[in-house]
Amino acid sequence: MNGRRLSPILRLQLLGLLMLIGLATLGLRLWWVQVARGSDWTARIRGSSEATVRIPSIRGEIRDRNGLSLVQNRASYEVDFYLPEMVKGYRQRYGQPPLTEYRGTVSGMPKDLKEPDIVKIVNDGIVPRLDDLDLVRDYNAGQLQKHYRTNTEVPYTYIKDIDFPTMA
Repeated sequence: MNGRRLSPILRLQLLGLLMLIGLATLGLRLWWVQVARGSDWTARIRGSSEATVRIPSIRGEIRDRNGLSLVQNRASYEVDFYLPEMVKGYRQRYGQPPLTEYRGTVSGMPKDLKEPDIVKIVNDGIVPRLDDLDLVRDYNAGQLQKHYRTNTEVPYTYIKDIDFPTMA
């Protein structure tokens, strides 16, 4: 009844061989899915698109310690211009953007400098689209140009406090 048993070393070697075969099978399958059929996956990605929409959360009313209302829970929207992205988009679509000259200081010395004419880019590209949506407002062109020179990474707020029916 008591037949010949495998030695402990042989059993460990057999277990190691089974694990090696399993890992090799898994590795081959992963290679097949990712490398051999990689063009199928890239074709799927190219067809997809993504849009990000900010939905304001409901936060309730904020009151001070005397019970006076400081902030109402009213959603408000605004139109912001990301000026470097607008210049980049103009460059991709139309080529070299129009330039404007201004007098600036470089290392403490006055110098004539050139930069993209952001006012012309906004007036020619963005304002007609906003006009189609009835969102055109008067704005200070000098303030827009100054904002582009000094606060490049901060978006320029074109319209503040748009209500939901106008936005929809």
